[in-house]
Amino acid sequence: MLTNQQKEKLSQMECVVSVFPSRNLQLHTTRSWDFIGFPESVKRSRAIESDVVVGVIDTGIWPESDSFNHQGFGPIPKSWKGTYAGGKNFTCNKKIIGAIFYVDESVRDIDGHGTHTASIVAGNNVPSARFYGLAQGTARGGVPSARIAAYKVCGELGCTSHAIMAAFDNAIADVNAAGNNGPILSTISSVAPWILTVAASTIYQRFIDKVVLGNGKTLIGAYLKTFHPDWSPAAIISALMTSAKSMKGFKDDAGEYAYGSGHVNPASAIDPGLVYDISLEDYIQMLCNLGYKNKKVKLISGKNNACSNAAHKSLVRNLNYPTISIDVDSMTSFTIKFKRTVTNVGLENSTYKATILRNPRIKISVVPETLLFKSLHEKQSFVVTIHGGKLPEQNVLTSSLVWSDSIHNVRSPIVLHVSDQVL
Repeated sequence: MLTNQQKEKLSQMECVVSVFPSRNLQLHTTRSWDFIGFPESVKRSRAIESDVVVGVIDTGIWPESDSFNHQGFGPIPKSWKGTYAGGKNFTCNKKIIGAIFYVDESVRDIDGHGTHTASIVAGNNVPSARFYGLAQGTARGGVPSARIAAYKVCGELGCTSHAIMAAFDNAIADVNAAGNNGPILSTISSVAPWILTVAASTIYQRFIDKVVLGNGKTLIGAYLKTFHPDWSPAAIISALMTSAKSMKGFKDDAGEYAYGSGHVNPASAIDPGLVYDISLEDYIQMLCNLGYKNKKVKLISGKNNACSNAAHKSLVRNLNYPTISIDVDSMTSFTIKFKRTVTNVGLENSTYKATILRNPRIKISVVPETLLFKSLHEKQSFVVTIHGGKLPEQNVLTSSLVWSDSIHNVRSPIVLHVSDQVL
């Protein structure tokens, strides 16, 4: 344990980005691809899927499970540059091609959570699976032909922050579980824009017992990657968010704080029409505008002179994210502009028209209201302007922007949080 004085001294060192306590975190999971409109017959390319490697940071994995049988799998992809260090009583195969443990003496899963999570993401099709005779069906992963790299960071005492941070050096994390809390507002633990956060849904099938059965995280990004291997993580996040089904049943105006962009729809995300892409330079610029100094940003990005003078001319709210959100002061009128750029990944020679879901308390406009694309990968920019007067304190106002070409509907939630303590 560090004293406050030691923590302060360590945080001032040039090679340190931040210092924070290592916490024990709770496990999250989920199930049921059919529930989110992702049937066994969904369109897929098994040859490309077999070149996808999914990293699972969890309690390890049980390699003897039928979900990870490697029969029928070809050679390990040449692109795989990872490590196998499975430890005691553990052997990799052509399905589980990577393994590293950061707790205990092996990647072997004695909890079952990591095995469950890995099977949800990339488990083989296993017919006649059931839970003590209940809910018989085919257990399957979202990308059953993908390979798995297991990183064990959780043991009997939970998942420590320092073990997870160590695993990040060996695996790229672009999807995070929002957790099992809810369904109420503001229960997620991760809000960084470069992370795709997926929350639990309540479903029709429940077992009444004192046993916690899976509920929380899906990794659909691996599925999209098989169709669009050249897409950036930001483009995949955008496709999943803008194609999500709007949750109209939520009674509170602050519903977007509870369910985000909506109910994920992986089948539609394959062909979203438009994507909001974000580059590494965009994220660096955002950090600079949030007040991070050049030395800190250099440690994060590995780039010299990361915070250029040009960076400080931009606004954090103009990060090219698929949603629009801001705090406004309840005591004053406001006019706020947001700049966004979309990339055409749908059809050549396409025309998209903007539609705004009306909210009587605010006025929202889009310029231009029509986007014309002549070719694929062409980019077009627009500005969203929000006008409002004095509003009730501690209120949340919601709307949405939809770009449509009559085939694709690209939806972005708009959320305003009203407070008398706007920073």
